[in-house]
Formats: sequence, C-alpha cells, structure tokens
Amino acid sequence: MSGETGAGRARPWVRVLAAAWAVVGVAVMLLEAIVRLGARGLDTLRAEPLGAWEWATFALVSGSLVYFEGYRALHRRYMPKVAERVMALARGAGPSVVVPAPLHALALWGVERSALVRAWAGVALIVVAVLVVRALPAPWRGIVDAGVALALSVGLASFVVRVARASRSP
Repeated sequence: MSGETGAGRARPWVRVLAAAWAVVGVAVMLLEAIVRLGARGLDTLRAEPLGAWEWATFALVSGSLVYFEGYRALHRRYMPKVAERVMALARGAGPSVVVPAPLHALALWGVERSALVRAWAGVALIVVAVLVVRALPAPWRGIVDAGVALALSVGLASFVVRVARASRSP
C-alpha cells in the first residue's frame, strides 16, 4: 500500500499510519516474546524447587541479561535508533509503504546497507541463541528464558517511552 503524491512524498495520513503500525508492530513483537518467555520462566520457578545454585544462577543470568542486553544493548543503542526510524516515518522520511513499517523500524527493510546487514546478522545470532537455549535442560532453560523476558521488558519500556517523548516534541 503506497501513498505517494506527485512530489514523491507520502500523504500525511499514510505517514501517520506507517508510524503507528511500526510502533504497534514492534511493541507487539516484543510483548509476545516477553509473555511467552516470561511464562516459561515462571513455570520453571514454580514447577520445581530451585536449589541455592539455581537461584544464584537465576540472579546472575537475569542481572546480566537485564544490564547487558536490556539496558546497554536495547535501551542505550538499539531502541533510540528504532524510535528515530519510527519518527522518520511520521515525518515522511523513509519508505512510504505501510505494510513493512515495523520491519523498517527494526532496520530489517528499507534502510542503508550497513544497518540492514547488522540487523539481519543480529536476527541470525538470535536464532542461534534460541536453538542453544532450547537444548538446555530444566531448570536452566527456564532460568535463561526468564532473564531474556526481563531484558526484553527493559527494551519495550525504553521503546515506548522514547516514542512517546518524541511524539510530543515539536
């Protein structure tokens, strides 16, 4: 669905629709992963009594993932760029196609080549990490899943706050 005008700029309603769809798409993707992984993590914590080593591992893994992935990677590096691409869609910069707007916000479509390569390399690394974690026995898989859910929660909160602040700015 394209909203091109004669000058090559998207109509205002198409820009707003693309930006809104990018926000919803990114937020729903993160929320789905948080709920799915968080539920698996909670099930692990409830199913079997964890020993001292498991609780220590849970604290270490969760704290590390929240700090390194949630705060440093998502909050400080990735989500500011995602929010910038969303706001660029709203201003009419970037592709004027609505359907892939969340992919554009995540740098998976319609961005410069270097960002595209980095984003798809990140997706490949996530797939490898998922396959490795799926092979872990209980309770270790649930411990990692809970930590990832917490880290993604930091990323989601960062994204929502950044977009809300940016949308209020003149």
